[in-house]
Amino acid sequence: MKQTANRHYPYPECSPPVQKDASDAIQIKQLADAVNADVQTLRDRISDEMAYPDCAKIFANSITTTESDFNVTYTGFSWNNRIGLWDPARGGFAIQRSGWYLVMGYVFATSTLQLHLRSRLTLNGAPRGNWQGYSRNTTGITAQAQQFFYSLHLDQGDFLTNQIRHAFPGTGITFGSRMELVRIVAG
Repeated sequence: MKQTANRHYPYPECSPPVQKDASDAIQIKQLADAVNADVQTLRDRISDEMAYPDCAKIFANSITTTESDFNVTYTGFSWNNRIGLWDPARGGFAIQRSGWYLVMGYVFATSTLQLHLRSRLTLNGAPRGNWQGYSRNTTGITAQAQQFFYSLHLDQGDFLTNQIRHAFPGTGITFGSRMELVRIVAG
């Protein structure tokens, strides 16, 4: 049987120059099965990539340190729709499927010092991107926060977390962080 040009659906032929009445119920069923399989594949792809993309949100609370540059180890998750995406043993995201991801989050500290709080991603243990920031405290406010936003291609097996930097090494300060990601394009 011939096939359509774009979707390669088999279709019956019934008129000259081919043999008259060559199509039968089996050929019609083959066409219906091909269309059904194609629509199911499209539905699964829409569900996987648009309705339920890989996404998760992780958090770390009460990180008290005297270091001025340190990696965040995330200890919990708010939501996670892909098994293994949050890796509690390593404290970050373990990418399960390659694609373009939107990564967002923030770091915060409870201090009245002008910390010049900054953050950047670490990918497979190496710094990735520029330091985001910096934040300044406001008189009378004891909390400071710095947001970060990235869009980047991540490969299956990559490990992602972030670093915090501030201007007061040797001072005990308590930090927290939230980070979330969503796969926006497969591949």
